[in-house]
Amino acid sequence: VFADYEVREYPLDVVISKYETESENNKNEIYIPSYQRPYVWTPTQAAKFIESLLLGLPIPHFLIAEDIDGRYEIIDGSQRIQAISKFFNNEFVLQGLTILRGLNGFYFRDLVDSRQKRLKKRTIRIVEFTNKADQKLRQEFFLQTLEIPRMLTTYELRNRLYGGEFLNFIDYCAENPVFDLLCPISGEKENKGKRAELVLRFFAFSECLDKFEREIDTFIDAYIKDKMLDFDKKTMLNSFNTVLSFVDKYFPHYGFAKSAKAISTPRVRFEAIAVGVALALKENPDLVTTKEAVLEWLESEEFKAVTTTDAANNKSNVMARINFVKNQLLGII
Repeated sequence: VFADYEVREYPLDVVISKYETESENNKNEIYIPSYQRPYVWTPTQAAKFIESLLLGLPIPHFLIAEDIDGRYEIIDGSQRIQAISKFFNNEFVLQGLTILRGLNGFYFRDLVDSRQKRLKKRTIRIVEFTNKADQKLRQEFFLQTLEIPRMLTTYELRNRLYGGEFLNFIDYCAENPVFDLLCPISGEKENKGKRAELVLRFFAFSECLDKFEREIDTFIDAYIKDKMLDFDKKTMLNSFNTVLSFVDKYFPHYGFAKSAKAISTPRVRFEAIAVGVALALKENPDLVTTKEAVLEWLESEEFKAVTTTDAANNKSNVMARINFVKNQLLGII
């Protein structure tokens, strides 16, 4: 086990050099993989982190993993390394500092030379996993030794724990422009993986609803692990696009949302419609209906009741809302 990772200390300027050094013929040694969320820290958040570094306070380990090319992808620490890089490149000013108040309003270039040098030479600890480290070891280290998971959304955490081709496929589906129109998600939630989480739950329930028992997280994790071994991208993509086309054609102009002016879509409502449509189409691929017929039950008290329950993840409620949509489309009363 111990041969699978090492804990090293590097000066900040060395780490940033490994992260920033990239050209047409020379790739950076440390990089941020595509599944990581974009940079979301505010200038004040970044400034407070820089203050911690200037004060010599302890910060969480950076976690990186070796890829097949011998480069290292950042599993945990992408926001921090970007903040350091941006500060060194004078892209934001220090603000909101409560201890080093005298530095508020300073860019990196404004610091005295001695302070610039001390900051660059400040060492940070990095856990380097070799490509021999199995997924379980990485997950256990990430969950048990870092505080960061508490700040992540469920999907972000899963992406860092599992990653890989299957979750890349989920991200691809989540970026579908038709899905974007039919299923509005507020900007902050979208940046934190809300849209991808909806897609993931859609596939899990539409394919394996009979395997869902009690714990939704356990169910979803088991589904991901199974798909990491093998999944039919073409079939799944076709299923997803077929549901989107059906909803676009027969549901009111606001798709999965509650109204045309809605800026976000309730998860239970999305699941009820998306999975219900998918299961109905499995039973009858030639299914047709009308917007008028859909609107009649979509605005009914029954539908409202099954999509506003407090016990949203209770098995009976999950089944009730999905089967309500499926049965209405199939004409089963």
